[in-house]
Amino acid sequence: MELSDGNGADLNNLIHPYTNGSMLEIIKARLLSILYIFLGVICFVIPGIYLALKYAMIEYVIADDKEMKYDAAMKRSGGIMKNQKGRLIVLVLSFIPWFLLVGITLGIAFVYVGPYFEATMVNFYKDIKLKKEREAADFQ
Repeated sequence: MELSDGNGADLNNLIHPYTNGSMLEIIKARLLSILYIFLGVICFVIPGIYLALKYAMIEYVIADDKEMKYDAAMKRSGGIMKNQKGRLIVLVLSFIPWFLLVGITLGIAFVYVGPYFEATMVNFYKDIKLKKEREAADFQ
């Protein structure tokens, strides 16, 4: 997130979630969302996909607000993903050729594809967050 803001890369950014306690919140939120997604898949596949898309931005929400608790991050992720799930599906589907390339190269291409995918997801998060903030400002 710092890199996409233009602040440059710093090794402290990599270990910051471990030192300020936000890693525990990320783990709690991700485990709870995995449980919800699993239950959704058991009920029927479509609810599982819906929940996976709803909670796709949890890590980015917590990275954006390091003091946020897991339950608030899950609610925030669901809120910002409202009416954005289709865009996320198209975005992830556009990476299929890249993931195939990773498979063909036996994982070597992941050195490039992994950071590229993460940077794309961060920018997607920032875009939908900005849209939600503009909608809230227009509503007032």
